[in-house]
Amino acid sequence: MSFFETRSSLIPLALCFIVPCIACIASPSLAQESRQLTPEAVKLKVMRSVLQRNLSWVSTLDFPYCTEFMRDLRADRQIVAVEPDVRTDSETDPALKKWHECEHATPDQMETTDPNAYFTHLEFLGGPPFRYYKIDIDGNPNNGKEDLIYHEKSRSGQSGSTGYDWVDLKGCFVKGGAPVTRSERTPKGFQQVDLVTKYRSEYVVLDMYTNSTDPNESRYRLRMYRLNRQKPFVCAWHEPVSK
Repeated sequence: MSFFETRSSLIPLALCFIVPCIACIASPSLAQESRQLTPEAVKLKVMRSVLQRNLSWVSTLDFPYCTEFMRDLRADRQIVAVEPDVRTDSETDPALKKWHECEHATPDQMETTDPNAYFTHLEFLGGPPFRYYKIDIDGNPNNGKEDLIYHEKSRSGQSGSTGYDWVDLKGCFVKGGAPVTRSERTPKGFQQVDLVTKYRSEYVVLDMYTNSTDPNESRYRLRMYRLNRQKPFVCAWHEPVSK
């Protein structure tokens, strides 16, 4: 079961946003078929272009850290897009072999007392497309890099969810993550973009979307999740609603 499925019900999200002026991003084929191949650096440029078009975004969580982050994001300072180590549409891809080592783990072998955090199969988190990252989430280089994976709700819609999960693959338990939620009712041309970035010395997930059903009203929203769980864990902004 994913980290945010059980812990982030307090953060309802409906994601998708209009992608402006970049032809390779705006095409319908990208949204439905080639999204997995879009470079993370391109996604970050798209986010910045949306932010620059309207400078009156409102912060819904008024923390100094969030203010500094938005200022640096707009100014293209200290924020770098992180490309995944692996992109694949197959759960059986050899590159994901490590993610199958917990399949036969029993509860007493898992290094957690929280049954909701047990990890045994990728399918419990979600399905393809997958993006696998090996990054130093906890800021401790002495214990090596951590394992983070992006997944989507199963195509049958019966299992898993869409988002990122940080899993301890030795202890077989989910340590953290960030949710990504998609709306299927947004007008044609609206798209979602999410990515992992490195800000200063830590890794964060950015998620820009809209919950609008009106093609003339963007209502963009942006959320930032700190993967190492430092406070504030979440920063959030939204466009002012036009009157």
